[in-house]
Amino acid sequence: MALTLTMDNSASNAATSANGDEGNAVTISSTGDGDANGHTINLNITGGGSTYDITQSGVGDNTIDATFDGDSQDVDITQSD
Repeated sequence: MALTLTMDNSASNAATSANGDEGNAVTISSTGDGDANGHTINLNITGGGSTYDITQSGVGDNTIDATFDGDSQDVDITQSD
């Protein structure tokens, strides 16, 4: 699996988050080998107080390329084949 995560919560106006501060909670689970290229996750996150749960699985190549901008988001992404 290839993972790129860029996070900047310096502009956050969030007062609370899942882990008790203004930071973000990111949970990533990747199982299975994928195919020729494997699984790929590219996340660009600006803001704070958010929770991101990413799950990839399977034998096919799965790719997530996402940009998030804002506070207090709850994002769940599941890819499988």
